[in-house]
Amino acid sequence: MFLELNEKDRTAKIGMRGVKLSPLEFDLLVAMANKFPEVVTYRELLESVWGSHAFDHKNYLKLYVYYLRLRLEEIPSSPQIIVTERGRGYRLTVPVRYVHAQSEVR
Repeated sequence: MFLELNEKDRTAKIGMRGVKLSPLEFDLLVAMANKFPEVVTYRELLESVWGSHAFDHKNYLKLYVYYLRLRLEEIPSSPQIIVTERGRGYRLTVPVRYVHAQSEVR
């Protein structure tokens, strides 16, 4: 299984299943994907998605990771794709593939 991201169209697939994401959820997923397979710290994710002023808004981050897990995981309460590295941040466990939209032929 792999995670497929199309940054131009802002779409995602996990395996063969398309996943509908909000713009913020997509940005958060891209921030994690850009560091695959490394841990992305809470601070890095907050800064990347919400900006440098958001360091004390860790609850936002937890909420949106929860939303992502609802959309990506087979069993959200037992995550296998986005895992928590306690005290550090989050890590994607599936390979990431970036794709580009096919241009229309006229």
